[in-house]
Amino acid sequence: MTDKSRQRKNRIELTDEIRDTLRAEMSRTALTDIALIKLIDKDHKVGLTTAVFKKWFNGPTAFAKQGQFSTVLEALKSYPDDYGNTKEVHDKLGLKRRKVPAEQIAVKDFLPDLQKEMKRTGLMPTAIMRLIGSGGPPGLKAFTITRWTTGKTDFADKTHVDCVLNLLRSIP
Repeated sequence: MTDKSRQRKNRIELTDEIRDTLRAEMSRTALTDIALIKLIDKDHKVGLTTAVFKKWFNGPTAFAKQGQFSTVLEALKSYPDDYGNTKEVHDKLGLKRRKVPAEQIAVKDFLPDLQKEMKRTGLMPTAIMRLIGSGGPPGLKAFTITRWTTGKTDFADKTHVDCVLNLLRSIP
Protein backbone atom coordinates (compact mmCIF):
# COMPACT_ATOMS: atom_id res chain seq x y z
CA MET A 1 0.00 0.00 0.00
CA THR A 2 1.46 3.36 -1.00
CA ASP A 3 1.54 6.39 1.27
CA LYS A 4 -0.96 8.16 -0.97
CA SER A 5 -3.52 5.35 -0.91
CA ARG A 6 -3.10 5.03 2.88
CA GLN A 7 -3.81 8.77 3.22
CA ARG A 8 -6.95 8.53 1.07
CA LYS A 9 -8.19 5.52 3.07
CA ASN A 10 -8.65 7.69 6.18
CA ARG A 11 -10.37 10.49 4.29
CA ILE A 12 -13.84 11.18 2.98
CA GLU A 13 -14.49 12.86 -0.35
CA LEU A 14 -16.40 16.12 0.04
CA THR A 15 -18.99 15.79 -2.70
CA ASP A 16 -21.63 18.45 -3.39
CA GLU A 17 -24.18 16.21 -1.66
CA ILE A 18 -22.03 15.92 1.48
CA ARG A 19 -21.40 19.68 1.55
CA ASP A 20 -25.16 20.29 1.13
CA THR A 21 -25.83 18.00 4.11
CA LEU A 22 -23.27 19.93 6.17
CA ARG A 23 -24.81 23.28 5.16
CA ALA A 24 -28.33 22.04 5.95
CA GLU A 25 -27.30 20.88 9.42
CA MET A 26 -25.52 24.18 10.13
CA SER A 27 -28.61 26.08 9.04
CA ARG A 28 -30.97 23.84 11.04
CA THR A 29 -28.95 24.18 14.24
CA ALA A 30 -28.23 27.92 13.75
CA LEU A 31 -24.67 27.38 14.93
CA THR A 32 -21.79 29.48 13.67
CA ASP A 33 -18.61 27.72 12.63
CA ILE A 34 -16.80 29.09 15.67
CA ALA A 35 -19.51 27.95 18.11
CA LEU A 36 -19.64 24.50 16.51
CA ILE A 37 -15.89 24.00 16.72
CA LYS A 38 -15.81 25.17 20.35
CA LEU A 39 -18.62 22.75 21.23
CA ILE A 40 -16.93 19.85 19.48
CA ASP A 41 -13.54 20.70 20.94
CA LYS A 42 -14.98 20.71 24.48
CA ASP A 43 -16.24 17.14 24.08
CA HIS A 44 -14.11 15.43 21.41
CA LYS A 45 -10.76 17.20 20.92
CA VAL A 46 -10.54 16.38 17.20
CA GLY A 47 -8.15 19.23 16.39
CA LEU A 48 -10.43 20.97 13.90
CA THR A 49 -9.86 24.65 13.09
CA THR A 50 -12.28 27.16 11.59
CA ALA A 51 -10.00 27.49 8.55
CA VAL A 52 -10.26 23.75 7.81
CA PHE A 53 -14.00 23.77 8.49
CA LYS A 54 -14.59 26.69 6.12
CA LYS A 55 -12.69 24.82 3.40
CA TRP A 56 -14.98 21.83 3.93
CA PHE A 57 -18.01 24.06 3.86
CA ASN A 58 -17.36 25.90 0.62
CA GLY A 59 -13.68 25.89 -0.15
CA PRO A 60 -11.35 24.08 -2.50
CA THR A 61 -10.71 21.12 -0.20
CA ALA A 62 -11.78 17.84 -1.85
CA PHE A 63 -11.21 15.52 1.12
CA ALA A 64 -11.62 15.62 4.90
CA LYS A 65 -10.21 13.41 7.63
CA GLN A 66 -12.79 10.70 8.18
CA GLY A 67 -12.65 10.94 11.99
CA GLN A 68 -12.98 14.71 12.08
CA PHE A 69 -15.78 14.85 9.55
CA SER A 70 -17.76 12.01 11.16
CA THR A 71 -17.46 13.62 14.59
CA VAL A 72 -18.66 16.98 13.25
CA LEU A 73 -21.62 15.52 11.37
CA GLU A 74 -22.67 13.30 14.28
CA ALA A 75 -22.44 16.25 16.67
CA LEU A 76 -24.46 18.49 14.35
CA LYS A 77 -27.17 15.87 13.97
CA SER A 78 -27.38 15.49 17.76
CA TYR A 79 -28.09 19.19 18.38
CA PRO A 80 -31.69 20.38 18.41
CA ASP A 81 -33.10 22.84 15.88
CA ASP A 82 -32.00 26.44 16.47
CA TYR A 83 -29.51 25.32 19.15
CA GLY A 84 -27.12 28.15 18.27
CA ASN A 85 -29.70 30.71 19.40
CA THR A 86 -30.25 29.21 22.85
CA LYS A 87 -29.06 30.59 26.15
CA GLU A 88 -27.64 27.14 26.97
CA VAL A 89 -25.09 27.14 24.14
CA HIS A 90 -24.09 30.75 24.75
CA ASP A 91 -23.55 30.09 28.45
CA LYS A 92 -21.65 26.84 27.76
CA LEU A 93 -19.25 28.63 25.42
CA GLY A 94 -19.10 31.95 27.26
CA LEU A 95 -20.49 33.80 24.24
CA LYS A 96 -22.43 37.04 24.41
CA ARG A 97 -25.95 36.88 23.05
CA ARG A 98 -26.98 39.48 20.51
CA LYS A 99 -30.04 41.46 21.38
CA VAL A 100 -32.70 40.67 18.81
CA PRO A 101 -35.36 43.31 18.25
CA ALA A 102 -38.79 42.21 19.39
CA GLU A 103 -40.22 42.41 15.90
CA GLN A 104 -38.34 41.92 12.65
CA ILE A 105 -39.50 42.03 9.07
CA ALA A 106 -37.95 40.36 6.03
CA VAL A 107 -36.27 42.92 3.78
CA LYS A 108 -37.72 41.22 0.69
CA ASP A 109 -41.22 42.04 2.02
CA PHE A 110 -40.73 45.82 2.10
CA LEU A 111 -37.86 46.43 -0.34
CA PRO A 112 -40.04 47.08 -3.43
CA ASP A 113 -42.02 49.74 -1.53
CA LEU A 114 -38.84 51.30 -0.17
CA GLN A 115 -37.20 51.41 -3.61
CA LYS A 116 -40.35 52.89 -5.16
CA GLU A 117 -40.57 55.61 -2.50
CA MET A 118 -36.86 56.41 -2.69
CA LYS A 119 -37.10 56.73 -6.46
CA ARG A 120 -40.26 58.85 -6.24
CA THR A 121 -38.76 61.25 -3.69
CA GLY A 122 -35.20 61.13 -5.04
CA LEU A 123 -33.90 60.66 -1.49
CA MET A 124 -30.92 58.49 -0.64
CA PRO A 125 -30.21 57.02 2.82
CA THR A 126 -28.15 59.97 4.10
CA ALA A 127 -30.83 62.47 3.08
CA ILE A 128 -33.52 60.30 4.66
CA MET A 129 -31.62 60.29 7.94
CA ARG A 130 -31.18 64.08 7.81
CA LEU A 131 -34.95 64.41 7.59
CA ILE A 132 -35.55 61.91 10.40
CA GLY A 133 -32.99 63.68 12.57
CA SER A 134 -32.65 62.72 16.21
CA GLY A 135 -36.32 61.75 16.43
CA GLY A 136 -35.79 58.34 14.85
CA PRO A 137 -35.70 55.01 16.65
CA PRO A 138 -32.42 54.03 18.34
CA GLY A 139 -29.97 52.27 16.07
CA LEU A 140 -31.39 53.56 12.77
CA LYS A 141 -28.55 54.92 10.62
CA ALA A 142 -28.01 55.70 6.95
CA PHE A 143 -25.87 52.57 6.54
CA THR A 144 -28.78 50.50 7.91
CA ILE A 145 -30.96 51.69 5.02
CA THR A 146 -28.08 51.12 2.59
CA ARG A 147 -27.73 47.52 3.81
CA TRP A 148 -31.43 46.95 3.08
CA THR A 149 -31.17 48.34 -0.44
CA THR A 150 -27.96 46.49 -1.32
CA GLY A 151 -29.10 43.10 -0.01
CA LYS A 152 -26.48 42.97 2.76
CA THR A 153 -29.07 41.95 5.36
CA ASP A 154 -32.16 39.74 5.30
CA PHE A 155 -34.11 41.20 8.21
CA ALA A 156 -34.79 44.65 9.62
CA ASP A 157 -36.21 46.05 12.82
CA LYS A 158 -39.87 46.82 12.08
CA THR A 159 -39.70 50.14 13.94
CA HIS A 160 -36.84 51.24 11.64
CA VAL A 161 -38.74 50.22 8.52
CA ASP A 162 -41.96 51.91 9.67
CA CYS A 163 -40.09 55.13 10.46
CA VAL A 164 -38.39 55.29 7.04
CA LEU A 165 -41.45 54.32 4.99
CA ASN A 166 -43.75 56.67 6.93
CA LEU A 167 -41.35 59.55 6.32
CA LEU A 168 -41.01 58.79 2.60
CA ARG A 169 -44.79 58.38 2.16
CA SER A 170 -45.40 61.72 3.89
CA ILE A 171 -43.34 63.58 1.29
CA PRO A 172 -45.52 64.90 -1.55
